[in-house]
Amino acid sequence: MFRCYQINCELKEFRKFLLKNRITPKWVIFLLDLAICIVSFVYASYLLADFKIFSLDYWSLFDGIVIVSIAASTSFFLFKTYEGIIRFSEIHETMRALSAVFCSLLLMLLLNGILILSKGTLIIHNSVLFGYFFCASFLICGYRMLVKSLYQEDEEADVISSNVIIYGAEIKGSFLQKTLEGISNKQFRVVAFIDDNEMLVGKTIDNVRIYSISQLPSLLKPFRVKYLFFSQHNVDVDLKVKVAEECMKYNVKLMNIPPFERWVQGNLNLNQLSDVKIEDLLGRPAIELCTNNVVNFISGKNVLITGAAGSIGSELARQIADMAPASLIICDQIETGLHNLEYELQQKYYLGNKLKPYLGDVKDVAAMDQLFYTYRPDIVFHAAAYKHVPVMENHPSQAIRNNVLGTKVLADLSEVYGVERFLFISTDKAINPTNIMGA
Repeated sequence: MFRCYQINCELKEFRKFLLKNRITPKWVIFLLDLAICIVSFVYASYLLADFKIFSLDYWSLFDGIVIVSIAASTSFFLFKTYEGIIRFSEIHETMRALSAVFCSLLLMLLLNGILILSKGTLIIHNSVLFGYFFCASFLICGYRMLVKSLYQEDEEADVISSNVIIYGAEIKGSFLQKTLEGISNKQFRVVAFIDDNEMLVGKTIDNVRIYSISQLPSLLKPFRVKYLFFSQHNVDVDLKVKVAEECMKYNVKLMNIPPFERWVQGNLNLNQLSDVKIEDLLGRPAIELCTNNVVNFISGKNVLITGAAGSIGSELARQIADMAPASLIICDQIETGLHNLEYELQQKYYLGNKLKPYLGDVKDVAAMDQLFYTYRPDIVFHAAAYKHVPVMENHPSQAIRNNVLGTKVLADLSEVYGVERFLFISTDKAINPTNIMGA
């Protein structure tokens, strides 16, 4: 236990030393690699001598060190292993170091071949050379990976990562994992894969486990997931909706990636990532409104919106305010909501005198008559209605007064004052109502 603690402390001290020296000089890397090759050769020599130190010929050992130094130095210069920045290195940098060690082995084997053909005495036996190769390869590649991992720990500690689940394992999912973690500078961290292929469930990709669709609800909260990426584009719509419903419960954002052929020069970048839109869950093409016709319909007209402070009425007001109406009359019986909407529209659209707030109840015939007489609306959007079905079922008289009689007041006045269009926003948002309020 004490030994493990001591090793851990030594690693921490080595890590502090590395962090103080962000870029190591080339000559240090070269000498370190060369020292590893020499130590590996000496170790292989003693290993094959069964660690009987006094049985070795020290002059032959010294000659061997000289030959290894020359062969290794030549290889390192040929492959330029000292030029790479280790903390930024990838697998090809490790392979380059491995190739240099292998090249040094070939040079010494070639020397041995020449000595055998010329009937000379071998300075280094072939068995020692192969022991040298395996030992040096392990140490040179190993210390590079160790240094890189120590730097990564420091970098990851400074980055707040967002946990990510990827739908779809196999090749695309694995490639997406590496791409996401690479392009985001560790801002995304893949914590799980989801796949509907039961053959993959329970297995891992780069130590990240693959789960089934049914396990998704049990992962989102414990893993503190922020994003779910779809690595496939042919996901069944019903399945996509099911995943979306679960993610909405935990405020997890659904993200799409573009098809591979649309990646910029074969590489994905953060700007190409996009949220999953509601149209993606329809299972059919989205209905596109003819915006020009709508603008022509609204532009230059006096537009009245009742129930303007409500969720539907306020959104109508925002969109119509951007269509250059002659005047926009917003009517509601809620004072605070009406004031807030007026402030928002003026701040965003600068309507000035075109915006006409009117505090009034659609059931009040006199107030509505005054409204129509003063502002002479050309188009009426009637959104003032109680819309919470359970509440209205407990207060049927209020539902009738507001939703039925209030609508009749507006409709009658629209006819009296020659309104061009009267648009009634459904109180229950139901095409085929199944309850009394909807009917």
